Amino acid sequence: MAKNRILYDRLGVDVDASSSQINEAYDRLIFDCEPLSAEYNEIEEAYAVLSNLEARAKYDITGKFSNKKGRKNGSALKSVDKIRKILNTVFMIGAVVTIVLYFMKSEERLNTAFFTVGISSLVIKIVEFILRLLP
Repeated sequence: MAKNRILYDRLGVDVDASSSQINEAYDRLIFDCEPLSAEYNEIEEAYAVLSNLEARAKYDITGKFSNKKGRKNGSALKSVDKIRKILNTVFMIGAVVTIVLYFMKSEERLNTAFFTVGISSLVIKIVEFILRLLP
């Protein structure tokens, strides 16, 4: 079977792991990693090879893999991570404004602003969560 187990070890799966086991391991590991760290890049690289049946078969036979696909996917993931970071920042600002407005909501127009900012922050957080679920 595999001459080289490095990519399997990075994801913490057996050589005979199913696609769903590889996906689960990837989701579990990548969730805890700091984006763009060395560990993050290694997990992305391992997943890029092991989730592609053709690349995985080639890796199992030769023990070698190409980084080209991982780099391509990595750049797409970097842009999604940037969007997520921006959305998280906007959410945090909205959360702070919501708290301030809550304590100042004695006037009717501040009451409307409180709900508007609060609901907007919630929508932003939902969008960020959906982006997290994308492959």
